[in-house]
Amino acid sequence: MRSRISGFTLIELIITILVMTILLGIGVPSYMQFKEDNTLQGAAQALYSDIQFARSEAIKRNTDDVVVHLFQTGNNWCYQVSDNPDCDDCGDSDCDIHGDGILRGVIWSGYPNVSMASNTSSVTIQSQRAVMNSNRIIFSYGQTGKEIEVRTTPLGRVFMCTPVGKAGLTGVDKCPSS
Repeated sequence: MRSRISGFTLIELIITILVMTILLGIGVPSYMQFKEDNTLQGAAQALYSDIQFARSEAIKRNTDDVVVHLFQTGNNWCYQVSDNPDCDDCGDSDCDIHGDGILRGVIWSGYPNVSMASNTSSVTIQSQRAVMNSNRIIFSYGQTGKEIEVRTTPLGRVFMCTPVGKAGLTGVDKCPSS
């Protein structure tokens, strides 16, 4: 009896490597775009959630002191939710709510390549009907031109949108013109 040795031929191996190379060539750029979009959207979603949290705290505590402080130094940015008007830096132990020792906010290092720009230095919330000042906080990702904006309105509405003329993100509507 003859014993047969089974295995791959050189042609089968080359075809397999070629197919894998093509799939990787298609998949890696898509993955990188997905990662960029999610990082950008994550930064905006974190701010959106913390503004909603600040609104609920202002209503619950019936106080006009709850503020989302926005800090920027070059490309480094952060924000902190606090009821202390002396909160002047992220991570400052005085930047909590009612001295509970819990710091609420985000720092830029959690969202690499994302920068923040704002037309104000804080989002101030009043307890009556949770009205707040009008704000536009824009997050952008590196040199890609992708941006997402977190807006607050005087009536207390908070929403995220993509600025007009900028590359859109999946699941985020275009900003209304104003």
